[in-house]
Amino acid sequence: MTMNCRGYFDRYLQRVDLLKETMKSASPDVIGCQEVMVNGAGMDEDLAGFLNFKAYSDAGILTSLFTCGSAGGEYGPLVTLIFVGILRCLNFALTIPFAGRLVGLMPLVLETLREKVGRLIGVDIFNLYYVTLGAFFGISTFVDTSHYKVARFAKLVLQPKGVRKHLGTATRVLIRSRETGKALFWFVNIHYIHFTNDEGKRMRVEECKRVLKWMQGCTGETDRCIIAGDHNTLMKNEGIFKLMKANGYESAHKKIHGKEPESTWPTGLKSIYMDTDGFDLPAVKNGGGICLDFIFFRGKGLTVKDAGVVGNKPSPEDKTLYPSDHAAIWADILVE
Repeated sequence: MTMNCRGYFDRYLQRVDLLKETMKSASPDVIGCQEVMVNGAGMDEDLAGFLNFKAYSDAGILTSLFTCGSAGGEYGPLVTLIFVGILRCLNFALTIPFAGRLVGLMPLVLETLREKVGRLIGVDIFNLYYVTLGAFFGISTFVDTSHYKVARFAKLVLQPKGVRKHLGTATRVLIRSRETGKALFWFVNIHYIHFTNDEGKRMRVEECKRVLKWMQGCTGETDRCIIAGDHNTLMKNEGIFKLMKANGYESAHKKIHGKEPESTWPTGLKSIYMDTDGFDLPAVKNGGGICLDFIFFRGKGLTVKDAGVVGNKPSPEDKTLYPSDHAAIWADILVE
């Protein structure tokens, strides 16, 4: 399964139970989640704990900044230095037992206050706190370790030369049979750049190329690979589809249904500070949506038996409340 969880934003405390039930609904063994609050914020641990899974997480902004060293010239060296300094201080504070717990609670507390105060006075007085979220905002892969072993957890910076544009990462794990120890497949969790312009389209291709090259050197134990996540295919004729096909990857949903879902975003979730990037696209303006989320697979011995979409229905009590602003894609893939 793959699902963008929308972090602690957009009425998280009201929708978290819907989010958990959506993850559980397709009985997955592995879930690639994007926009998860990690690194002590606890969202990844809470969701994985509900499923009795183990979380393999990365705070992408930290990894990008600490690996590449700056946020690029757009912000200037002084602003970049201050930003990195704040994140390093927060990261250090997280290692201190009592202080770390308080710092870890900060994202949920501040976002909850922000939404409540915003509704009362109509002013976003907490917008500057976003700079602190870099220590927590990332991706997480949840694995059922009662049946599978996980090896070789690794991270990849998606824009090493352009981190001023996208402070994101991809992660991979090697999934093994717990019973035999046999390598079954690689699972790659991605979240590509979201820009709704030609530059975004180009950058998604570059990120995809980087991920594919990363996986080319991982065929020793198995060449079977599943790449899942939020691909942010916000424009028509995205180059990543040709690129995936040229490298032997197929879409699980398209394999079963002959086409991709009509929409995985937006779901209909409403909130005072909801993300409206992409709402000006024709499909969304006309009351529909677009498909941003995919599960691609490659390698002999992987057979897709079924695939579908969940998390695209509102709460029975509130038609504006959904598990997330993204629906989830699931695929039942037999490993032979």
